[in-house]
Amino acid sequence: MQISETRSVRNAELLLRQRGALEPCLAVARCCSGRPEDNETLRALGFEPEWSFDAGGNRPRFDAYSQEWKVGIEREMREQMNVRSHLLFAEVAYQKGLIEIVVFILPMKGQGTFGRTVREVTQYDVFTKYFPLRVPLYLIGCKR
Repeated sequence: MQISETRSVRNAELLLRQRGALEPCLAVARCCSGRPEDNETLRALGFEPEWSFDAGGNRPRFDAYSQEWKVGIEREMREQMNVRSHLLFAEVAYQKGLIEIVVFILPMKGQGTFGRTVREVTQYDVFTKYFPLRVPLYLIGCKR
């Protein structure tokens, strides 16, 4: 995929750069489509595929996770409701100390899009007033 745009929320880009994790995260966005054969590529880039954790009886998962960098990656190409639930679970993982940064790979067009997610986490009341997120977010918008 081709990266069209990125957005850093709560200094996520700086934190990724300091850890040496920014380029591997961008490489995941460029070359991993979410298929099982991507698992070796994820490992080569420093991530474990399909990592899950306990969240009060739920078992949410990240598409990729690095314990070394404390970074979770979620690739969501379908629905905005999925993006919202993954944002909430990312916040749970952050509060539990399991991740320190979350990266979302999103489409530029479609239902759960980059632009819509940027607006939701920076402008709309759901994630700024009622359920404020503290986890640093790095959003990557891609074209197929």
